Amino acid sequence: MAKKSICHVTSVHNWDDIRIFKKQCVSLAKYFDKVHLVAPNGPNGTFNGVNVTCVENKYKGRIKRILYFRKQIINAALKLDADIYQFHDPELLSFVSYFKRKGKIVIYDSHEDVPETILTKKWIPSKMIRKVISSIFDRFEKRIVRNCDGLISVLPEITNKFTCKHTETIYNYPIIQETKKNRAKSVTRLIYVGGLTRIRGIKDICEALNHLDSGYELMLVGKWESEEFRNECHQVVKDSGRLLDKGLVDFETCQTYLETADIGLAMLHKVPNYMNSLPIKAYEYAINQLPTLMSDIPYWEKEFKNFAVFTDPLNHQLIAENIRSIKANYQDHLSNVLSFREKIIAGKNWSIEEQKLVVFYRKIIG
Repeated sequence: MAKKSICHVTSVHNWDDIRIFKKQCVSLAKYFDKVHLVAPNGPNGTFNGVNVTCVENKYKGRIKRILYFRKQIINAALKLDADIYQFHDPELLSFVSYFKRKGKIVIYDSHEDVPETILTKKWIPSKMIRKVISSIFDRFEKRIVRNCDGLISVLPEITNKFTCKHTETIYNYPIIQETKKNRAKSVTRLIYVGGLTRIRGIKDICEALNHLDSGYELMLVGKWESEEFRNECHQVVKDSGRLLDKGLVDFETCQTYLETADIGLAMLHKVPNYMNSLPIKAYEYAINQLPTLMSDIPYWEKEFKNFAVFTDPLNHQLIAENIRSIKANYQDHLSNVLSFREKIIAGKNWSIEEQKLVVFYRKIIG
């Protein structure tokens, strides 16, 4: 086991975030002497070999978080005096030079194409301002990453944007585990797992539910973008008993919900940051043997060809028609899912990405 201490740092994500904690931190703890995680609002202790330090975020809103809370996260991380720090949030990039001056190895994990994401942020008042901020951040991010010791991202299209001494694409492929069937017989259960936001099409799939008869129900699992949006979606569904709102749950509980479902949904809007993306939920649906309906995004149609059905995420009637078609031809779709599932087990799973991550760290350590 390598005698180096590693600290993953996030001021935004939950401490038990699947990519950060469940995959990367737990994997690294198998190979390195000490692995720490500093995150907001959670327990303190050792979980699966990872030493977790959580800092209470008393501030409401993203502005106060950036102005005040991220410094508290950084101070907690520095107290651990690790050899290697991996930052998971773009708002932490401004501390890279500070950590480098202290002799630390710094890795940046770009979970998404942030400049493209900025273009979708409706809380920024106008498209013109969003474009300006996106352009400024793009230059800032690339300049800071050049000073990092390593860069990780989820897609080669993102990795290739940067210049850094060490780079690696660590796909967000699923953890393979045993699954079991526990599906209801009297009703067809649709499921969506992930962030419950407007641009992820949550209101649209609620609207589509109204075009389906009482033999269908919709389960939503994830964190809502706001209580206002949550209420808006609930009000859309005419028969409230058909909407099963589970909110944010842990990985194991989410798995039990997937085992009860019949059809997976991923109706994300065709906004810039989703046009080049690989939604982890699609792989999770496949592992759980769920025929899946997805947005007709070209990048997705290429990756998930012969596995999923694709449709316009804004056409509620068409979403409903495709759901009915999947149900009517369920065994044919299930056969396609099982074929894709075998490909995941053979080469598109976390155990392979884990080894890439460990090799990447060892190269940086030298």
